[in-house]
Amino acid sequence: MLGCDELAVAFYLEQGAGLLSMAGQLGGVEPRRVRRFLDVGCGFGFSLDIARTMFGWEVQGVDPGPLARTGAATLGLPISHKLLPPVPAAGEEPFDLVFASEVIEHVCDPQELAASLRARLAPGGAFLLSTPNAAAVSRHTSLAVLVPALSIGHHVTLFSRAGLESLLRRVGFTAFSVVETPATLFAVAGPDAAALPDPLQPRGHALYDAYLARRAGDFAASHPLGLGLRQRILRRATQTGAIVAALPVGREVADAVCAGWGIDLANPDAILADPPPDATPDAYHDTAPFCLPGLLLWQGILAWRREDDPARAGRLFEAAALVADRARAALRRIGADDGDTARVGWEARVYAAQMLTRRWPEEAERRLHAALATDAPPEAVMPTDLRVELALRVFAGLAESGHEAMARRLAPLVAATLPGDTPRVARARDLACRWRDEAASRRGTGGGTQP
Repeated sequence: MLGCDELAVAFYLEQGAGLLSMAGQLGGVEPRRVRRFLDVGCGFGFSLDIARTMFGWEVQGVDPGPLARTGAATLGLPISHKLLPPVPAAGEEPFDLVFASEVIEHVCDPQELAASLRARLAPGGAFLLSTPNAAAVSRHTSLAVLVPALSIGHHVTLFSRAGLESLLRRVGFTAFSVVETPATLFAVAGPDAAALPDPLQPRGHALYDAYLARRAGDFAASHPLGLGLRQRILRRATQTGAIVAALPVGREVADAVCAGWGIDLANPDAILADPPPDATPDAYHDTAPFCLPGLLLWQGILAWRREDDPARAGRLFEAAALVADRARAALRRIGADDGDTARVGWEARVYAAQMLTRRWPEEAERRLHAALATDAPPEAVMPTDLRVELALRVFAGLAESGHEAMARRLAPLVAATLPGDTPRVARARDLACRWRDEAASRRGTGGGTQP
């Protein structure tokens, strides 16, 4: 059993660290404009390692926490474990880029911190900031988003978009941009609007992928960092479809998980049959890595795409959803949660329903109706984009597997759910609308409802 600090590090490395968010923010910066980079509240130091490894910047981190001490030792990073003085020391060299990711909500005087960071910027430098979005605090928000945003006992101040803009203005920034997502605010500020980077630059995905590919081989898959980097490669492969290129990584991970926890990732029946572990994070981690839900999702994609075995793929997806629920229950015992684990669980449920369309179409239809119900509590509501994906996959799966009558029956519901914003979705929506209109026409003329 791991100690509290070791357990926190294991969760952060295997699953919790938001590397894609960090890469997304750094990916909007023109690397040639930066020589010195400061990350305040750097945690393990991933942003520093990305900057040093991928751009060759001179980096400096500041964080007094135990996670930063482990990161400094593991990655060989220059991290100061003292609190940042409010005023730069005489002769202190300024920084071209200052970064504060998920930090400002922890301090009692966020204006003092923001002013201190602005004072450390070189002429023409930029300040990047992210913080939870206060707009997420709503009874309609799922616990996977709400619990990390509130972090009771850890977060002191939550900002709205207008509040964060006001803070940046008060500390003297004349050029800034705040981008709002449902869970997070991303801000960039500096003296020159024309030189500000995009806080959510799409090329952050390319930076993220390149960093994972370069760094994963530096750590064994049995090490929490090596396992975490590899599981993120597999997660990206499930999102992009780059399955073949990720197969060697998948084999390394499968061997490490089998050796470390005795889990055969290719055997969903054993996982589904296992009784749930004691719902505490340490007891959970004694039985499985924190990234197990995503690894099972990967195995399900393999069984479906590579082996053409939808029945086994479906069981793997069911196992991924089950383990995601168990992992989140364990985290909630200590007042935490993880949005990406929740996302993996929902994605697994979408794929599981799709796998049912061939052999158990009635169950696939039932799951679609349940997911689209409007009276479910927030915690049971699937994210909107995945509800669309579920409707699309179940509808298309039924139509393509010989269950056209059932697909036609679902057409009105699907037509009302699917937007027409991509060619793939638009084609399915057009078919659903046509079948819906045909059924309405037959009813209007006294005809039957047979297709």
